[in-house]
Amino acid sequence: MALGALTMLTVVARDIGVLGNMAGQFAMPTYQSMTRIAIADVLTRMEVLFSALFITLQFYKVSILYYVTVKITEQTFGMKRQGSLVPVIGALIVPYALTVFQSGSENTFWAGTVAPFFSNFFEMVLPVLTLLVAAIRFPRQRGRPPDGAAA
Repeated sequence: MALGALTMLTVVARDIGVLGNMAGQFAMPTYQSMTRIAIADVLTRMEVLFSALFITLQFYKVSILYYVTVKITEQTFGMKRQGSLVPVIGALIVPYALTVFQSGSENTFWAGTVAPFFSNFFEMVLPVLTLLVAAIRFPRQRGRPPDGAAA
């Protein structure tokens, strides 16, 4: 945890050092810092690596959230067949994603003002709260294998 905090502190200090007072005006200050890297005409265009990493991480994030949505929906409705809701939920998500914001500037405004509070609740607080409630309601007994496991 301390290593993560130190890494975040280093990244923020680098962004402020490179961008100065302008750091707060960018939606992604780390990307803007990367665009300014040019070391002896060898290490240039580092923002391409950052963009590829960012897109990859977003892909995994969306994939995990999609998978969890399908699994929770299957469990809620008591469906036995695995994966039958994948195309249905995908067909619902795509039009919603295309119409949720009227413009890119509205999306950027939301991402900078509302999203840190709104998203953190659904992506961090609610799952932890759900795990705590499950741990309290269904305590696992020591020495006994979980249901369905071979003895």
